[in-house]
Amino acid sequence: MRSSLVILALLALAGPSGHALDANDEDALKDTQKLLGDEAALRAFAKDNPDALNALGQVDKLTQGNKAQKTEVNAISSDIFASMVKDQNGDSGAIQAKLREALKDPKGFMNSLTPEQQARIRGLASELEKQNAKSRSPSEAR
Repeated sequence: MRSSLVILALLALAGPSGHALDANDEDALKDTQKLLGDEAALRAFAKDNPDALNALGQVDKLTQGNKAQKTEVNAISSDIFASMVKDQNGDSGAIQAKLREALKDPKGFMNSLTPEQQARIRGLASELEKQNAKSRSPSEAR
């Protein structure tokens, strides 16, 4: 299902919310969200980070370079990452554990997201399905 691919792309760039963060955690979260919202800064960061470069490549492939869809992937990633950081009270080890768990069980991860996050992912997945169907040749669409 396309939703699973979207979830994996989101995870490659960056779940669920509640605890207060200290000032340093809040600043780090804001910096990360700012980075996810700035395509040029994200690309500059990725130059020195093979994992980030790979993640951006996956997003490019998934979205076929569609700027609006890439922006939406980054926005959803930012939202989910913020929820995850707050839920894990800024504990980077716990966040990494959640990310590893999500990669093993994308469906479970999807179910752990807020209804709004799930709807955004499903909406993006639907757009991508339509886009990919249009770009296939008639013989591939069969």
